[in-house]
Amino acid sequence: MPVGVILRLDAEAEAALARLGTRLVYAPHITLLRGEDAAEADLARAMAAAEAAAVDLTFASFGLFPGPPTVLFLAPVVTPALLALHATLAAAVPAGVLHPHVQPGAWVLHATLAQDGVDLDAALAGWTGPIAGRGLALELVRFPPPLVLARREMAAG
Repeated sequence: MPVGVILRLDAEAEAALARLGTRLVYAPHITLLRGEDAAEADLARAMAAAEAAAVDLTFASFGLFPGPPTVLFLAPVVTPALLALHATLAAAVPAGVLHPHVQPGAWVLHATLAQDGVDLDAALAGWTGPIAGRGLALELVRFPPPLVLARREMAAG
C-alpha cells in the first residue's frame, strides 16, 4: 500500500477546497513524498528530521491527471518555500524509495478534488477565485483507506 508525507492545510483552506471537490476520503492536502509500504520507515525519518516552518499557499489553477482514474486537482502557486520543503524532505530519503511522480523535477504540486466521477463544471461553478491558506502540519499517511501514522506540527514561521 502507498504511504506518503502529506502537507495538511489550515481548516479554512481545507473547507474551501472540499467545497469544490467530491468523493474525497481524506482532507484536502498536498502530497510531498510517496512510496510503498517498504518506504514507511524512511519517510517517517525524513518527516521527523525536517526543520520546517508553516508555508503560505495560494491555490490558483485547476488541472486534470487523465488517469485512469481521472483526477481533478487544484494547484498551488509554486513558491521557493514549497520547493525547499519538498527538496529537504526528498533529500532525506534514500535513492530509489520515492515514487517517480514525487521525485524532485517531476513533482506536480496539487490538492486532489475528485477521482473518477470528476465533475469539472460543478468545481468551476463553485470557484470564486484563488484560495489562500497555510500548510501547518506534516502527516505520515498510509492509503487506502487513509490511516494517519504520525503527525508533526510545523513551526509558526
